[in-house]
Amino acid sequence: MTDTETELHTILTEKITQEGRGPVDAPSIALWCSASEDTNPRHWANGDRLVAPPSMAGTWTQSPPWTPSGPPIRSMELHHRLKERLGLPIAVVREVSHQYGVPVHLGDRLTATHRIVDVGPLRHRRMGQGRDWSVEVDHRNQCDEPVALERWSFHGYRPAESSTGSNEARQRGEAEQPASDGTPLPELSIDIDASRIVKLAAASGDWTRFHHDPAFAAAAGLPAIILNTPGHMALVSRWITDNVAPGARLLRLALRLRRSVVPGDLLRIGGEIVEQTITPDGWRRLELVFTEHVGNNTTVTGRATAVATTESAAADPWDIPLDRWQTFGDADNL
Repeated sequence: MTDTETELHTILTEKITQEGRGPVDAPSIALWCSASEDTNPRHWANGDRLVAPPSMAGTWTQSPPWTPSGPPIRSMELHHRLKERLGLPIAVVREVSHQYGVPVHLGDRLTATHRIVDVGPLRHRRMGQGRDWSVEVDHRNQCDEPVALERWSFHGYRPAESSTGSNEARQRGEAEQPASDGTPLPELSIDIDASRIVKLAAASGDWTRFHHDPAFAAAAGLPAIILNTPGHMALVSRWITDNVAPGARLLRLALRLRRSVVPGDLLRIGGEIVEQTITPDGWRRLELVFTEHVGNNTTVTGRATAVATTESAAADPWDIPLDRWQTFGDADNL
């Protein structure tokens, strides 16, 4: 077994649990919602009625970029160690899926336990030589209740000399769209400028330099600073809970990134309801497919599951207890 194979075997057996940066607070929720212009009233409520956007789960365990005592442990530390051991300095998200559990309330303290699930073989792309790998992150609150189960798929690479400033990151799979026979839903159009990209990265605690540093982005082979993945998820969540099913609570959200979104883009989010059921106790369960577009190009494709109220429902979907909530999805995954 080579040294690299030994290191990969070791890292695939490791798990790291990271403590949250502090109790869940209203200013952080407001910053996230302000950056995405999310008007969901439960994210702006007072006291016990305030809940954090579910896609924000990873924000609470993001470390600051610097401390007086030295470099802090990094979010998804094993992911960063893997990049360093493989000599692949740049990693971009290919796909991400979330399944949500209990709501996050003011004062909650979260932990995140993550592990590397798999590492693919070395291969060559136009951006440079690299590998694919996946990271699973289990977020829980102080009562050990599941908050979110995330799976992230990355492509790590060493930039090729000819890739600097290329448009490769803007040309991946632009024609692919999810198939559906459902009813089209209203689109959300959003002007993307550098300010919005930086605000969404800051709100999610993401200090990766190609979300705010144009020179670093160019050196990584990107056309400009790019919208980060939590930013995409925040904007899709806004589209669902503001435009499609006001007041709905997300159960699942999954997306595949096809093309980078950069300053100057007009981002359009739209989709369809492919399945809708009304439960015996009056809840409306929606299965959605969605697509992000810039011009005629597809930037993201994805799926989501949301639970919304009906006139016969007994309560707000945010008040559904965990044991009932898990029956809307695959309880074994939480």
